[in-house]
Amino acid sequence: MNLLLIMAALTLLIMLVAFVAMTHEDRAVLREQEERPFGTLQAGD
Repeated sequence: MNLLLIMAALTLLIMLVAFVAMTHEDRAVLREQEERPFGTLQAGD
């Protein structure tokens, strides 16, 4: 049972890290779009 809890916690941690990395990357992309905006590539929250 403890192994399942540890695996679940590790999975959530990996998902959180991936989510933070993706949002950071999206912010960089949006910052580039502000300099030269493309109307078609606007990403919504």
